[in-house]
Amino acid sequence: VCVCVCVWWLLFRLAMMLFCGFDEQENVVVLAAVKLLTKLIPTMPREQVEELLPLMLPGIFKGYKSSAAEIRKAVVFALVELHLALGPELAPHLAPLSSSQMKLLSIYIKRAEADRQEALE
Repeated sequence: VCVCVCVWWLLFRLAMMLFCGFDEQENVVVLAAVKLLTKLIPTMPREQVEELLPLMLPGIFKGYKSSAAEIRKAVVFALVELHLALGPELAPHLAPLSSSQMKLLSIYIKRAEADRQEALE
């Protein structure tokens, strides 16, 4: 229950900042929110990730367009965690990404899958 409340608050805060815009000082908060979301995704049941996906993706996609490289990088890691949680079912939701964004994401996904496989061996 605590994780669910935390996720809802985090998504609300992230959505408000990403949809309403934020200045450079708030980059730190957006970055922290995306990183926390990245850490929470693997702890959530698959069903909960699927349920929250429509709330997460618009803000994540906007973060991918941020002028701050550290936010874009954090967004890639969040998308990788979403892929690890949902697998190929995430693909149709990634349509708004450009081909270069998808290529970068694919590289990180392959790396994460290889790391995960290596850890299992």
